[in-house]
Amino acid sequence: MKTRAAVAVEKAKPLEIMEVDLDGPKAGEVMVEIKATGICHTDEFTLSGADPEGLFPAILGMRAPASWSRSGRASPQ
Repeated sequence: MKTRAAVAVEKAKPLEIMEVDLDGPKAGEVMVEIKATGICHTDEFTLSGADPEGLFPAILGMRAPASWSRSGRASPQ
């Protein structure tokens, strides 16, 4: 499936809004629709290029308000 995300394409560059491919939920997983997200200091550290474990491209953000979208097979309802 296709969705849009703010992607960190490379270090120290602005995030780019782009369409990305997203796998649907697998068995035992659920999919949620993210309504908004924030960028924390850890994300900023990665985006700056100073994080030796930072990989690009990356979709940053955490602690996002979301709503249930659908579930994979054998997932709790």
